[in-house]
Amino acid sequence: MKKLIVLMLLLPVLVMAQNKEDVGVKFERGISADNWDELFSRAKAQNKYVFIDCYTTWCGPCTLAKKQIFPQKIVGDFFNKYFVSFTLQFDENIKDDSETISLRPIANAFSTLYKVNAYPTFLIFDNTAKPIHKFVGVGDADFFIENGSAIFDTLKQYYYLQQQYEMGRRDIKFTNTFFKNFVAQERQNTDTYLKAYLNDNINYFTKENGELFSSIYFYSDSFVLAQLYQNKQQWVEVMGKQKVEKIIEQLIEQKLNKETIINRNYDDRWSLVAARYRNIYPDYFDKLLARIKVSTYILEDCPHKALKAYNALIKDYPNTDTTSTLLYTYSLQSFYNSENKKLLFKSLEWIKKCVRAYNESLKYQNLYANLLYKMGNKEEAIEEEKKVVNKTDSLNKKYYETILLKMQDNQPTWNIRQSKRR
Repeated sequence: MKKLIVLMLLLPVLVMAQNKEDVGVKFERGISADNWDELFSRAKAQNKYVFIDCYTTWCGPCTLAKKQIFPQKIVGDFFNKYFVSFTLQFDENIKDDSETISLRPIANAFSTLYKVNAYPTFLIFDNTAKPIHKFVGVGDADFFIENGSAIFDTLKQYYYLQQQYEMGRRDIKFTNTFFKNFVAQERQNTDTYLKAYLNDNINYFTKENGELFSSIYFYSDSFVLAQLYQNKQQWVEVMGKQKVEKIIEQLIEQKLNKETIINRNYDDRWSLVAARYRNIYPDYFDKLLARIKVSTYILEDCPHKALKAYNALIKDYPNTDTTSTLLYTYSLQSFYNSENKKLLFKSLEWIKKCVRAYNESLKYQNLYANLLYKMGNKEEAIEEEKKVVNKTDSLNKKYYETILLKMQDNQPTWNIRQSKRR
C-alpha cells in the first residue's frame, strides 16, 4: 500500500518529466561514423527527411537555437513530424565524448561537400542522403518552420535552385526566387551572381531588375552602389525615388560605419572619414555621417556626446524625427549600452514616437516597456509588456513571456537578445 501511495505521489512528476521530453525537436542519438547510414535508415523507416544541425561549441547563435528555439513545442511539432533530426559538431573540444569524436570525419567531409563554413548551418536531406536544402543563421520559430517547409516546394530548395541555375535557367520569376532562396545563403557571392544575370540582359533599366535590387541584401563594396549612384535617374524611373535612395543610403552608410571603426582610435576620426568619402558622395555624406555619430557615441557609452550629436542631426535634418526605424535603432542601442538617465529618458521619447506612428508594431511596444523598466517604472513596464504578450502570436510568445517574467522577478531584461535572421 505504501509503495502504491509513493507511486501515485511520483506520478505527476513522472508525467511532467515525460511531457517536458516530448516538447521540442527530438535529436537522434547512437549515431557515429561507423553507422552513419543508420540515420538515413531511421528516416526511411518513418518516411521522413533528415535535418542536421551543423554547429560549434563556441558559436553563440548555435547555443541560442539549442536553448531557445528547438525546445519550443511549435518547432518540435513540425520537425518531429517530418524529420529525423541530428546534431553534428564541427569544432574539436577536450570535453568531446567518444560519439562526437567518431563523427569528426563526417563533419570534415560535410565542410567540403556542402560548404559548411558558417555556423550554424542547417542541412536537409531526403532519406536516400540526397541534399535538398541548406540555410544559415538563426531566426525565430517561424524562420525554422519556413525553411523546413522547403521540402514541400522545389523553388525554395537550395540545391534545386543551384542545379537550375547551373543548367542556364534565367527567366525573371526563377531569378527572383533564386536570389531570395539561394543567394541569401551565399551573400559573399551576391555580386558574382548578379553581374552574371545583368550581363545576360540587353537593358539594365527595367522594373523587374529594380525589384530584384530591392529584394537583395548587399555589402558596402557591392558594384550595385556605383550602378545606382552613377545612373540614378534611370533607376528612379523604374524603381521610384524612395527605393533607390534607400539602397544608396544603406550602402554608403555601411562604408562610413566601416571607416569609422577603422579610425576609432584617432581623435580626428571624423575628419579622416570625411577626407575619404565627402567628395565621393557629396549629396549624402553630411547627413549620413550625422546619423552615424549618434549611434557611435551611444555604442561607446558617451551619452552627452550622443545627445549633442542628435540635437545637431535634427537641427540640420528636421525630418529625421519622422524616421521611426532610425529612432528605434537609437533607442535599442541606448537600452543595451547605457545607464545614463538623460539618454534613456530621451530614448523613451524616441520610442514613444515610434509607437504612436506604428501602434501595431510589437517590437516598438516591447522596447517601450523595457525602457520603462530600466528607468525604474516597474509597474507600468509590466502592464505594457503584458499587452505585448497578449497581442503576440504563438511563434514569438515565449520570447516576450521571458521578458515579462524577468520584470516580475526584478531581474535585468537588457541581457536578453531576441534571435534574428542572419
